[in-house]
Amino acid sequence: MTNQERADGEHRGLERRYDRVLLTRNSEYYCVRDTCLAVRDRKTGQFLTDHAAIGRQFAGSIRLSSDGRIESVTRRGEEPHPGMSLLFSNGKLGEELLTSKLRLIEHPSS
Repeated sequence: MTNQERADGEHRGLERRYDRVLLTRNSEYYCVRDTCLAVRDRKTGQFLTDHAAIGRQFAGSIRLSSDGRIESVTRRGEEPHPGMSLLFSNGKLGEELLTSKLRLIEHPSS
């Protein structure tokens, strides 16, 4: 996906106000300054207005081994890496959202 301008000047493609889009197997997480503002289903292309990640802070990411051991961790403010599961938090312990593995990070051009 890239930002695109139509001949009439109207924008189509990724929303430019997002500073990064985190793509997992099932979803695209549109974030600004670590806050998830929108989630899109990758199969249908539809934005999910009731997704639990919306409004939550990106808190970091984690990579687990096949036997469940923690292999690596990133914290808020650090860039996650493909293969890591994303963690979104609403600030309440035990209510974190852990996604499927990150596949790609896109940074829409401004």
